[in-house]
Amino acid sequence: MPLAPGIRLGPFEILAPIGAGGMGEVYRAKDTKLKRDVALKVLPEAFARDSERMARFQREAEVLASLNHPNIATIHGLDESGGSCCLVMELVPGQTLAERLTGGALPVRDALRICSQIAEALGAAHQKGITHRDIKPANIKVTPEGRVKVLDFGLAKATPESQNDAHADPATLTMMTQAGVILGTPAYMSPEQLRGEPVDRRADIWAFGCVLYELLMGQRLFRGTSIAEIIASVLRTKPGWQALPADTPAQIRDLLPHCLQKDLTTRLSDIGDARKDIEEALRVPATGRPQEPNREVDSLAVLPFANTSGDPQMEYLSDGLTESIILSLSQLPQLHVMSRSAVFRYKHRSEEAQDVGHALGVGAVLTGEVLQRGETLLISAELVDVENGWQRWGAQYRRKVEDIFAMQEEIAKEISENLRLKLTPEKKNLLAKRYTDNVEAYHLYLKGRFYWAKRTEEGLYKGIQYFRQAIELDPTYALAYAGLAEGYIPLAVYCHLAPKDACPKARAAARGA
Repeated sequence: MPLAPGIRLGPFEILAPIGAGGMGEVYRAKDTKLKRDVALKVLPEAFARDSERMARFQREAEVLASLNHPNIATIHGLDESGGSCCLVMELVPGQTLAERLTGGALPVRDALRICSQIAEALGAAHQKGITHRDIKPANIKVTPEGRVKVLDFGLAKATPESQNDAHADPATLTMMTQAGVILGTPAYMSPEQLRGEPVDRRADIWAFGCVLYELLMGQRLFRGTSIAEIIASVLRTKPGWQALPADTPAQIRDLLPHCLQKDLTTRLSDIGDARKDIEEALRVPATGRPQEPNREVDSLAVLPFANTSGDPQMEYLSDGLTESIILSLSQLPQLHVMSRSAVFRYKHRSEEAQDVGHALGVGAVLTGEVLQRGETLLISAELVDVENGWQRWGAQYRRKVEDIFAMQEEIAKEISENLRLKLTPEKKNLLAKRYTDNVEAYHLYLKGRFYWAKRTEEGLYKGIQYFRQAIELDPTYALAYAGLAEGYIPLAVYCHLAPKDACPKARAAARGA
């Protein structure tokens, strides 16, 4: 029976149902301890009563919790309280691919960009020895910023500890079938998975091929009016690739049959190869002629980096990194960089980077995500050419928090190189300029800018407080003094601080800068 809003499971308060499946019911819930919304998957009672299954599930959840990747929804933990067992997961905004597919097939290039990110997520899991085993459109979301998130590692399996563990669990399939909730799932299961044979990452590659086909065609590859018919189709039907859209690149026409070989010994064995094929296909414009990114681009918009930590308190970091990159790149005289006010109106909006670039009249757009987990900082960034929509550059950086300056410098350097800007040694030094070497002072400055940007009286006073703290840690931090000056002026103009009190303080801070 579904849980009603307001019910508490330990520290989690149920807010609303999200969905249901054979692995349990999923709810939006409030984590009352950490004051954040999460996705709560309440596992079936059959799982909770089976001590051996729960022990294995706990062990696998620990492995999955180690997956730190911007294209994988984070698993926060496993909670047992009130007789219920719950998986606590990141709450991801946006639509699932299943929801997007209700409107029909996606444009080919949109489908390829999405599948490139799915391949990245699977590659990260496979490197850890983890097979998802339930890749399907309903388990993949696209955030409003266009970032793909692979969800629901509830069926995932770590590297087998024994030969018995290497086999798929027919009982799980039977249990879910009896519940009548997996009509779509067999359509994405590999033949060996359906037969209960050993399953490895090649099962995910099969499912990946099914999803790619469905995004291109707007319908499932393997269909039927019953589970038995769908399974028979998977095991026996030979797909007809001639039905693919006419503008499907040759690399993709070759990739799909390799992903969907029924004999797993001849199937593509590395999802990284699929991603390479997709990236190669995306480098070919609609004319069908390969085009290399050799032309110089002299204008750029840095869109607000997305905070993917699940913690609103970390929003200052994603906003601050965006501003820092804008500041660094705007010092290059041959590059026109859109201002903060021009780009921050696109925060939390879902437009494609290419569309935003056209609206702003720039040659390239930089997007990115920031994720902090303890002392580790993960930043991913992508540079999109507005003229043709293909990716000029993309990278992921995983460093210690104290290495944030080096990471910013590296991103700015990579961007300038991939825009084909010809920089003198002096101009290259501008990209490496640091206003402070004190990491704590830098974070205080970013918090000050974050609250200053709210333009409320409370926000301005908070910003001033953080700027002062940054100056206390580094009395030579010019940007912190400048922030302090900028903080006092709006108080005199819009708030209750008299100009005769605000202006001398602003002037003194500006002199300090």
